[in-house]
Amino acid sequence: MKPFRALFIFIAGGVLASAQGRSSAITPVASAVPETHHSNFVFSLLPKSFQKKPRLEFNVITEMTPEGRKVAPPSPGQPIYYVAQAGKFIRTGSALTDNEHAPPRADLEQAMQRALAANGFVVGELPAHRPGLVVVFNYGSHSMDPPLPPELADEVVTPPQTAEELLPIIAHDVNLQADLIERAALIGGNAFALRLKKALVEEVANMTTNYDMQPNGQLPVSPNPTSPFQLFLSGKDSDLVGHLVEDAFHSCYFVVASAYDYDAMSHGQKRLLWRTKMTVDASGVNMTETLAPLIASAGPYFGRDMAEASIVEKRISREGKVEIGTATVVEDKRSEIPPPVKP
Repeated sequence: MKPFRALFIFIAGGVLASAQGRSSAITPVASAVPETHHSNFVFSLLPKSFQKKPRLEFNVITEMTPEGRKVAPPSPGQPIYYVAQAGKFIRTGSALTDNEHAPPRADLEQAMQRALAANGFVVGELPAHRPGLVVVFNYGSHSMDPPLPPELADEVVTPPQTAEELLPIIAHDVNLQADLIERAALIGGNAFALRLKKALVEEVANMTTNYDMQPNGQLPVSPNPTSPFQLFLSGKDSDLVGHLVEDAFHSCYFVVASAYDYDAMSHGQKRLLWRTKMTVDASGVNMTETLAPLIASAGPYFGRDMAEASIVEKRISREGKVEIGTATVVEDKRSEIPPPVKP
């Protein structure tokens, strides 16, 4: 078991089965190609790593415990006071490297304080204000970089990119499958991770039972359009689920904020009330430029029970500015969480 595994199972809520971006050595072009906006999709001829103000999609979900549901949410006249505890920088996944650099912890603490305040959570100190919560946040990367088949290792080939292309590779590696489910719990929550795990087990079993090994040493993905996994990929289950599945197959940066009952904590007991998980695909971006905007995007969702994840679009500026956008809500989304508002 990896040294991190036990800690991560605690952070992600106890349902996990057992991220980092790629940089380019190519010199960026001098000018950016204008983006074309159509519906909820943004098209650009340039990869994110070359864009001055890339538009990102942040995934946010808050999971409430039964104890947390008993606590009334904050309101403008009745804020909830809290104390914060410094978090940990965590790197895990299938491709750990030493070239990841997180923002200064003080910057993240400031971003977290502002985001919590946007939803009625205020820093409190005794004796003026008795805290109700202890908020602990951890941050880092969860990487996905499966090795190419041996016969392709020395070839100049385009590496697998989509979930459907990556599935035959991880089908033979139980460690990559465990990493996938861990990432899914971060990206879409525990319930989503359990659904994906079930679909993955069924898909791999079907591949192993009904199909012959291909010349490249891999099993083909089932063409059955009604299989749970194919429904996920096609978006027929829902656009949101299709998006979350694709993200789960890629490296991500994450922030996890956990809120514990202050009175219980003061007596040595960890009574979790809610946990907010925030992730962003790591492709073409780095941790320093994304974590603070990621935290800012989650402000309206802290301490709010959510049936499923939300996608928040935000354009970040590599010149040190953050432009906050509105939430992108898929048509079949059932959560009643209010969208982020512009400051």
